[in-house]
Amino acid sequence: MSFFRKIQALGWALDANGKPASRFGGPMIIAHRGASDHAQENTLPAFELATRFGADMWELDVRNTADGIPVISHDDNLERVFGVDATISSLTQNQLQALENVHVATLEEAIILADHLDTGLYIEIKGEGASLTTLKLLQEKFFGFAALGSFIPDYLADLAECDCPYPLSVLVGPDHDPFELANAAHADAIHLCWERASDRPDQLLNDALVERARAEDLPIILWHEERPEIIRKIMQKDVIGVCSNRPELLVPYANSPARPSGFPKGPEVVCHRGINKLAPENSLEAARLVFEQGFDWLELDVHQTADNHLVVIHDGDLDRTTNGSGPIASKTLSELRALDAGSWFSDQYAGTQIPTLAEMVDLAKVWNKRIYIEIKQADPKLVLDLVHEKGFLDHCFFWSFEWSQIETLRQLEPKANIMARTIDYPSLDALFETANPAIVEINISEEIKDEIDRIRARGAKSMLCYMGQDTAIMERIISLAPDMVNLDNPHLWKETWHRSLLALGGKTLST
Repeated sequence: MSFFRKIQALGWALDANGKPASRFGGPMIIAHRGASDHAQENTLPAFELATRFGADMWELDVRNTADGIPVISHDDNLERVFGVDATISSLTQNQLQALENVHVATLEEAIILADHLDTGLYIEIKGEGASLTTLKLLQEKFFGFAALGSFIPDYLADLAECDCPYPLSVLVGPDHDPFELANAAHADAIHLCWERASDRPDQLLNDALVERARAEDLPIILWHEERPEIIRKIMQKDVIGVCSNRPELLVPYANSPARPSGFPKGPEVVCHRGINKLAPENSLEAARLVFEQGFDWLELDVHQTADNHLVVIHDGDLDRTTNGSGPIASKTLSELRALDAGSWFSDQYAGTQIPTLAEMVDLAKVWNKRIYIEIKQADPKLVLDLVHEKGFLDHCFFWSFEWSQIETLRQLEPKANIMARTIDYPSLDALFETANPAIVEINISEEIKDEIDRIRARGAKSMLCYMGQDTAIMERIISLAPDMVNLDNPHLWKETWHRSLLALGGKTLST
């Protein structure tokens, strides 16, 4: 039975051409060991994160414990991931669970989570005997949204002899013939692991190879890819799936360097404290993730150190987001740089430093992006001097809870772009008379009638603010058609925007 007949029989969602249906159209987004660039590989948190950020399936590695329990780990030895010199194949499941600071998930746990999140499992068989224990468990759990793969043809041939109802994929390194391996494994698909084969592995996927695969009824799955310029190429190929440690890069969006959607862009997106669900808030990594996905604005918070440097951190003290304590204003820059500002978020970011405002501006300039600067506790002149020094005045706007700081900033630089919030004024007229902003923020919880049109009539931009995760509210924001949106979950906006435009035939409400 072919790959496509198998997935139809298993009840996979299919597109109009009978291929696996991605949430975003095109090839399936397969998160390699979960969102493994952002969380510990092959763990339940990495899998859950992957689904939140666009994955249709999780690629995971399965091997058996000494007592035959299928568990999830790429390596048999635990040293690389957990720092423990012990092998899974020599330990019973109980012994494995008893190890301190070792958290190896079982396949059963992954199946339960995948079923709950409506996400598929692309299971690579790693160890002897894991083929049949995996098949048995999938069938016991009545889990149909799964495919099985391996570099070892014999593992797949064993499954084929059992009339395995799940599609079988042979993994192929750059020095092997994919069709010879597919024949030896009785595989239903070929998975090309060519990420290191050249600087341009997409060029190795030539027309002749694709045509032969089509003729032999062997759909193609591609290697894990994180380079935006390569992702852009391979997502347009005739393949059914692409793996990545960073599934968010494979989600289509108008300005995405990796996967531009072709849809209208819509409102400018402001990312609150960066992509703070993947990296520590207000970190350089959280900022880089904003720009890599094609979003427009980074929102950040500025404090002044004891030696008059400007640093980016939200709270006035260090306790919540670093391993330090006490007020930021009492610390020098060198003292702050010595702190760990990442471990509170995850072990992945241990050693992350508190960035300076100058570093953030430099990063934005590299990407030709813009910044919303919220002044927390800092001298407005110091902030303005840095912005002028960097030639960044036209690429940022300012706001502060302490409005006197904004008044000082405007006195120093009348051309500075100021933001004001409707919630702080009795009326829109009062807001413009007092603040005369370039941008007006409206919280989505406020009553919104004709404010957006009235703001535009005054020559300013409207910005709707929503810090939640309800996609129905995001759909309402889309219907209101603001100029900008300020979001804590821009990844959900990206998916909601794509889904809404699909429903509208690729047109926005304003087109």
